[in-house]
Amino acid sequence: MPTRPAGRIETLNGQELYFEVHGTGEPLLLLHGFSGSSQDWIPSLPQWGTKFQLVLSDLRGHGRSGILSKPFRHEDAASDTFALLDHLGVRTCKAVGISAGGNVLLHMATKQPDRVTAMVLVSATPYFPAQALRIMSQYADNLPQEQWKPCAVVIPGAKNKSKPSLSAPSPSLPATTT
Repeated sequence: MPTRPAGRIETLNGQELYFEVHGTGEPLLLLHGFSGSSQDWIPSLPQWGTKFQLVLSDLRGHGRSGILSKPFRHEDAASDTFALLDHLGVRTCKAVGISAGGNVLLHMATKQPDRVTAMVLVSATPYFPAQALRIMSQYADNLPQEQWKPCAVVIPGAKNKSKPSLSAPSPSLPATTT
């Protein structure tokens, strides 16, 4: 395998984001899962890099991207990713997202559906039932404060008790967006 080009860090959408671009052809955005990084995709480069221009990034607060100044939210990461695509001059792309990366893709597809022409979601959760939300809202309360600050997610409209909990797009989204 040829030597990989060095990635770059740019401040986009007010957040330092690390990213790499590999290959040529149709853009394919690859988004890692929560607590992962762009490097999770490196084993896939030989197979996909000959057919696509691969865009790999570290989501905010992950890998080599900047430390979070506020709790992680999938919606914010979607805005970051749009800023990255704009920076790279990528108008439309196909995308693959694993777990949190898939949740980011769901937000992207609902905010700017014309930009994501096709997507594969792996272990993404487009909807959390009320029972799961109750359990998840208690999760952050059980962690020491220094652990939940950099990695938790806020549920809009939920009683967060000043500590955030996990989130996914609203269940009111039409099924056709997934």
